[in-house]
Amino acid sequence: MSNPANRIKAMFTGNLRYLTIYACLALLTVVFSQLKSMTMFKGIEVLLICMVGAIIATSKDRESSAITFTTGVFWIYTLSVFSALIELAVFGSAQHKQLVGATPLLATQMESSYPPMVGNGLGFLGALTALFGLYRFDMPQARNRTKAIALIILAAGAVILFLSYTRSVLLFFIVSVLIIAAYEKRTIRIGVILITVISLLAAPGIQDKVIDHLRRGATDEQITSLSSRTQFWDTILKRDPVQLMVGEGFATGTLFQDYQSRGTHKVFTSRNAHNSVLEIIMSSGFIGAAIWLTIIIRIGLQMVKIRRKLRSMKEWGRLHFHHFMMGVFVLSALRSIMNSTFVYVDYFFFV
Repeated sequence: MSNPANRIKAMFTGNLRYLTIYACLALLTVVFSQLKSMTMFKGIEVLLICMVGAIIATSKDRESSAITFTTGVFWIYTLSVFSALIELAVFGSAQHKQLVGATPLLATQMESSYPPMVGNGLGFLGALTALFGLYRFDMPQARNRTKAIALIILAAGAVILFLSYTRSVLLFFIVSVLIIAAYEKRTIRIGVILITVISLLAAPGIQDKVIDHLRRGATDEQITSLSSRTQFWDTILKRDPVQLMVGEGFATGTLFQDYQSRGTHKVFTSRNAHNSVLEIIMSSGFIGAAIWLTIIIRIGLQMVKIRRKLRSMKEWGRLHFHHFMMGVFVLSALRSIMNSTFVYVDYFFFV
């Protein structure tokens, strides 16, 4: 069988099978979409991920190719975000530099730059960067130079995470680090993290500063995020049965018009959902949500099986990288409960 034929076959096996079906479903929803070009873009984007995954799956050294691809995407994305930050700081208008309450520059909305990102996105990037730095620092037989660079990466990620004022991601980052430490049996690190967190909660002076930091300023009340979420959920779940099954065909980040509201029409964006499953129901219906949940559950179970296999083979270097990927997966899965779909790490888990 020729190589292209092998790659096409790989797109319909394992996790890629479900992702390919998801991509085809996204493309089919163009029929129902009011923003057809955006829906086409999202469907083609996922289909391209499937193609790249198939190329990796049929390569001679699949795991090495996957690690190279994952690392490359991570650095390309990280560099693009930092370049966008520099662009915003140097060329951004006063409107784009407007802060959310009294928060630092990193919590601003970067709607005019690529990738479009708010404080939550920057916090998530900071958490990913910190996890990557931690992974490099703990690499078996790592040189002192590697450890020093890793500490710089870890510190940069932690600073971005803290200054983004992203409360949920900060909590999920701590959980991810604890899980990685537990898998690698680093009891001292677990103890230090727990003691630090408990101390912050127990010390009155520090406690006030932490609470003030996490409140994100007095203007947080003006965001009315909770009301917009509940309105969005209510609107989505009141659609007719066909729309609930196949979705509206909108891509992530595009507008959703509530034609059933009384008086003036209410316009939502998928960000109002703050829940991955509801966003997918909006775009691809319950069919798409079922496929997406199947993918996530399969990946979680497979990661546990792969870890057991690597431990039995005593492949400590590969096991260490796998623990990093498990940490990223846990961070992303937890974040998806309270925020957008895996739009920031679409490429990580399907190779």
